[in-house]
Amino acid sequence: MVLTTTDALDMSRGDLIVDPRHLPRSVTLFDADICWMHETPLARERAYVMLHTTQQVQAHVTLVHHRIDMDTLDSGRAESLEMNDIGRVSVSTGRAIHCDAYSLNAVMGGFVLVDPQSNVTVAAGMIRPAGDLGRATAAPTSDNVRWSGWNIPRRERERRNGHRAAVVWLTGLPGSGKTTIARAIERRLFDSGCQTMLLDGDQLRHGLCGDLGFSPGERAENIRRAGEAARLFFEQGSLVLCAFVSPYRSDRNQVRAQLPEGAFVEVFVSAPLETCMQRDPKGLYARARRGEVPQLTGVGAPYEVPTGAQVVLDTEHSPVGDSVEELLRA
Repeated sequence: MVLTTTDALDMSRGDLIVDPRHLPRSVTLFDADICWMHETPLARERAYVMLHTTQQVQAHVTLVHHRIDMDTLDSGRAESLEMNDIGRVSVSTGRAIHCDAYSLNAVMGGFVLVDPQSNVTVAAGMIRPAGDLGRATAAPTSDNVRWSGWNIPRRERERRNGHRAAVVWLTGLPGSGKTTIARAIERRLFDSGCQTMLLDGDQLRHGLCGDLGFSPGERAENIRRAGEAARLFFEQGSLVLCAFVSPYRSDRNQVRAQLPEGAFVEVFVSAPLETCMQRDPKGLYARARRGEVPQLTGVGAPYEVPTGAQVVLDTEHSPVGDSVEELLRA
């Protein structure tokens, strides 16, 4: 079969021609179910060669979520996988791959890992879905770098802290009460001896995200950076409280996909637009009415209500104290 293009295009081995209605994901970090096939156990600090479609790319298994007990089919904690073990892992690649979930497309969702020293296949894997596939983007990775495992594993930090790490992500319209609730929650947790960190949208836009505006692409990059920061504090063993408008479901799902299953708690801080406009704690809605803030979420830009939030806080009818207690009980 010969394909001739109308225009001159730079295409090489591994490039894809796809229907624009069914674009693959472009990612450098994804979750997968794998079967370990070698007598040498999985080493998270080691680089493997990932064979995916017609490509070869360096890959690291950055996290083992759990191992399946083949007698009971129950999942249990594991730091590694041994021969014939089946488990769920997170995989980081040296450059972006274009893929689909295995359940949707076996060719685009399957891969094998090869030991670069012996050239022996050590694992076969199936890429898992990652929430909303339509807006998944590749996380950038610098050239000429390789992943190094965490010096002190999160499990050790959690044991010393006396509690599990988690990312609690509060999303909602401006003025809904996200930051107020997050600050109150953090104070309660900190006073009880927990290791905590609070990440707030305004604070990050004063530094880490200070170069970003409010276009859809810049909003997505803002949440990607926030998610990366949250993941670092998560690996440090903290309970991370994140207060971000984060208007797009796909951006929130992308943060969720970076964390072990169950470690990301999405909290929808619910209040009608009219109530938020009446509160207007930062004067943003007043400025939006004057045309000074053309892309304010809820007014000039969309907000996608969570469809699978673990907790919904109704701040129109409940005071802050009640919302704090409800979230602590969740």
